[in-house]
Amino acid sequence: MFVYEEAWDYNSYLESDLIEYKEKQEKIYEKINFSESSIKKIHQIDTTINLVIFAELYCPDCRALIPFVEKIRLLNSKINISIFPRKGNEVYLSNHSLNASIPTILMEDLKDGKENFITIFDEFPPLIKEEFSKLNEDDKEKAIYDYRTGKRNLEIENYLVDILTKK
Repeated sequence: MFVYEEAWDYNSYLESDLIEYKEKQEKIYEKINFSESSIKKIHQIDTTINLVIFAELYCPDCRALIPFVEKIRLLNSKINISIFPRKGNEVYLSNHSLNASIPTILMEDLKDGKENFITIFDEFPPLIKEEFSKLNEDDKEKAIYDYRTGKRNLEIENYLVDILTKK
């Protein structure tokens, strides 16, 4: 069970590690702009969505993802995020992520009245993760670099918006 009072918000996440990582995160954040279609879909979400995110500021895959989630949160007050570090949460994280990978996003599912979480993101979006698994090491390294440097941003945006609007 999570102790939500111990969770980070986006600003606390930014302050959780070295200033150089914060500066990198802020540069990535500034470059992300959603399409009008995505903005419209996000605005139309009318039920509360609680996301639990495991992330660390030093992690380049986290830095590629977390700005998307924060910008989505800012577009709709029904979306809540609680960010937890991997350190100290390894056991819980390993129950929801094959290798206790970060970033991992869990979405609360209250359909049966209990605290259940569905893993919606484990290190990379599923289609990208599947693509990476088919590549040789050199090609995988380049593909991950492309992901981390924004060349797959539209896919991240579309995946998150699609999964959150299907809730």
